This record gives sequence, C-alpha cells and structure tokens, in this order.
Amino acid sequence: MPTGLTYATYKTQIATLAVVGENDTNFLTILPMAIDYAELRICRDVDFLSASESNSSYSLTANNRQISIPQGTFVVTEQINVITPAGTTNPEAGTRNTLLPTTKEFLDAVYGSAASAGLPKYFAPFNDNLFLVGPFPDANYQVEIVGMIRPQPLSASNTTTFI
Repeated sequence: MPTGLTYATYKTQIATLAVVGENDTNFLTILPMAIDYAELRICRDVDFLSASESNSSYSLTANNRQISIPQGTFVVTEQINVITPAGTTNPEAGTRNTLLPTTKEFLDAVYGSAASAGLPKYFAPFNDNLFLVGPFPDANYQVEIVGMIRPQPLSASNTTTFI
C-alpha cells in the first residue's frame, strides 16, 4: 500500500484546517462531495494509464446512428472502434476500425440520413451517455470504447486510493 493519506487521516486533517469537529454534521455532509469533486477533476486532468479501460459490450444497429452507454461509465472517452466484419463480437477476432472525432453539426450536414449508410467513420459526443456516428451503420456492428474510468473513490469503506 502506498504511503500517504488514508480516508481517516484526510478527514482529520481537513477537519483541523476547517476548524470543525470530525463528527460535525455539516462537515460530514460536505466531505464526500469535496472528495468526489477533487477526484473527478484529477481524473479529467491527469492521464493515468492504470485507469484506461476498453469495453466492447456496446453495439450499433443498422440505420441507427446512436451508441448509448450508462451514465458515468467513462470520465473521458478516448477512442471508439467499430469491429468488422459485422456480427463479430470479439475485437481480437475482427478488425478495429477507429472512428475519428468530429462534431454533431458535421455529422448532421454530411450524414444526416440513413440513405448513405455504410461503415461508420466518425463519431461525436451528444451528451454524457450518447454518441452519434456517421455515416449511419449499414449493418449491426460491435463497438469497442476506450477511455478513462474513475477509480474506486476514497471513502470510509474504501480507505485508500492511488490518487
């Protein structure tokens, strides 16, 4: 285990700096939010190799340009790959076709309908859990997303973290 602060020592030091008791109700309410804010900011600003992960459980449906992922799956999405040939579920058994990042406006202007369906070449984030691709997929494809995940946050039940 790396040396440094544990949850208990961090809590004690912050309480001392804030000149409040460690069991102060307001302090105990704010502390998890402060830890959450700091850890998410660190994860966005620093590129930890150990926090990079790939997930190939997502898919594209023919003539539907949306990839939906659960909220909070990735802190930062680094890469999206479409696996070919269509129907291949294991990225290692197929070919990764890396999508280039672009804007929603470009996708709407150039690939605004399913009439030009084909192998997607581009992606754009729509919100935290939805990506759009262009052109619209012409078949059902497996998708691999690579990105930064959030390590288990520091808390009373998880007393240490590499951050």
